[in-house]
Amino acid sequence: MNEHGQTRRKGAIQMSLGMIVAVVFAVILLVFLVQWIGGMFETVTYLTSSITQQAHEELSQNLQQGIEKIGFTVPNKFTQKKNAVGKFEIGIRNDQYNDKCFIIDINLEQADLSVRSTECTGNPQYPCESLINKAENWFTFIPYAWIDAQEITYTIVDSDVSDAVPGAYMFRVKIYTSSDESEVGCGVGSVTDPNMELYEYKDLEIRIEA
Repeated sequence: MNEHGQTRRKGAIQMSLGMIVAVVFAVILLVFLVQWIGGMFETVTYLTSSITQQAHEELSQNLQQGIEKIGFTVPNKFTQKKNAVGKFEIGIRNDQYNDKCFIIDINLEQADLSVRSTECTGNPQYPCESLINKAENWFTFIPYAWIDAQEITYTIVDSDVSDAVPGAYMFRVKIYTSSDESEVGCGVGSVTDPNMELYEYKDLEIRIEA
């Protein structure tokens, strides 16, 4: 092969490598662009006054398949209008081999600085006791359930945030079990009792809009 032919072949190889690099770079850039646009148009889930059959069935399926021990009929992050009363379910799966009493406790763990600055006097670094107590009153539900071994139960939670300051709130839903094997005594004790043990917990972020 003459020198001119070798030069053309070398140039073609360099062009091919350059095109490959350009295509790979374009694909990577496209992936990042899609993710960025997806983040901008993230779907907002609003809490409504009813629980859909589809949401209940999805929760039931996750619990039955052993994916979760507790779950909700809402995403871990949802939005609620301040003037709207919402409703969701908490599902609990008893993975023990004996019947148990389960206690549900919902606590405020954190809130936006704007919320804390409004609700808490002094140091708003952490939610103050008055805000924690106020937030606990937003949820109405039966806080205990006797669940047979390897069975599932569902508790409906009514959410009324009409007196809330708009912003984001992080709650921790804690499930406790009692060492007391008596169904009659289920629900009599408190989560602070020595015979209560933490079974599972899961966080919920609620963004409240005016």
